[in-house]
Amino acid sequence: LTNRREIRNRKIVKIPIKGPHEKLQHTLESVGWPMIQAGASTVMCVLPLIFLQ
Repeated sequence: LTNRREIRNRKIVKIPIKGPHEKLQHTLESVGWPMIQAGASTVMCVLPLIFLQ
């Protein structure tokens, strides 16, 4: 991974990623946040099953 893409003025622009810290940050923003959302939604859907008897 050497660059990331952003939309600026209705155009897709490639922005170079410099250094391992910036690469890690980009990866966590791209992959980590959706994984947290998926886990949270799974917990919220299973939580009502605990209260069933």
